[in-house]
Amino acid sequence: MATGRYRRRLHTRIVLSFFLLGFGLTALFGAIAIYASARVEEDVVGKALKRNINSYANRFYANLTDTVEPLYGISGRVFGPDRRDKVPPDWAELDSGVYQMNGEEGG
Repeated sequence: MATGRYRRRLHTRIVLSFFLLGFGLTALFGAIAIYASARVEEDVVGKALKRNINSYANRFYANLTDTVEPLYGISGRVFGPDRRDKVPPDWAELDSGVYQMNGEEGG
């Protein structure tokens, strides 16, 4: 009788151990995927955008009439300190940073 109970408890422990191992590995792989995605996004996309914006800013300050440069479907605008009144009102309230914006220009 004691042997049967011992075997059931052992079986339960083994099943529970495999379940926890599988759950732990799944959580670990998920965390690694999220970390890798964020890192690749920052490294590849962020650095490319910063490089393009810095290049555009240098050209903008050399020629103040050029205001919009399309970049793969993305348009960037640079407003100098003397042109703050030209910033759309809903953009003027935003802090520095990256924002997801959808829609048509001027819409």
